[in-house]
Amino acid sequence: QMFDCGMTGIRLNLSHKSLEDSKEWIKIYKEAAVKAGKEADLLIDLIGPEIRIGDLEETLHLNMDGQIVLTWDEMLNAQEYSTIPVPAFVKEHLTVGQMLLMDDGKIEVIVEQSEEDYVLCKVTRGGHLSSRKSLALPGCVLKNPPLTSQDHENLKHAVEYGVTAVMQPFVRSKEDLIELRAALKSYKKEKIRIFAKIEN
Repeated sequence: QMFDCGMTGIRLNLSHKSLEDSKEWIKIYKEAAVKAGKEADLLIDLIGPEIRIGDLEETLHLNMDGQIVLTWDEMLNAQEYSTIPVPAFVKEHLTVGQMLLMDDGKIEVIVEQSEEDYVLCKVTRGGHLSSRKSLALPGCVLKNPPLTSQDHENLKHAVEYGVTAVMQPFVRSKEDLIELRAALKSYKKEKIRIFAKIEN
């Protein structure tokens, strides 16, 4: 019905699943396109350099002016605080006064104390926080690569799943796109189009 109404393509978000995980859905999508007599574009949205918190045991409710611990050491015992795992490469940026935004900016915290294995933060805008939500450090230039290992795995198999375009999220500079184009070339997928997502 969507094809009959004029749809020509669809975006598949690969932040939480792979092309392999989505193969049954892709099969249904392609069959619907054939039935409607349409050429179906399939755009895949990569993970890219977006930073996310780790897995939480349960959803946290962060209260205004409360305190939380950010850690990259899973063995840290901080039972008196809500503990949130973050990628180790952000450690060097977690200095006193640094703001952090989680879940697309819904939650805001500020670093109050920095230790070797963790940082203590004050919640300046609270809310509910669940696993794998986005994390941003305003003002910091982070060195994480533009493509993750899962991105590379999806790009390797793009053609066999009928991918026609790739969306690169959180583009920071032309270098991110150059690296994506080089990856597509190395996997013999040069004809796949690239869409740069410019996000703030």
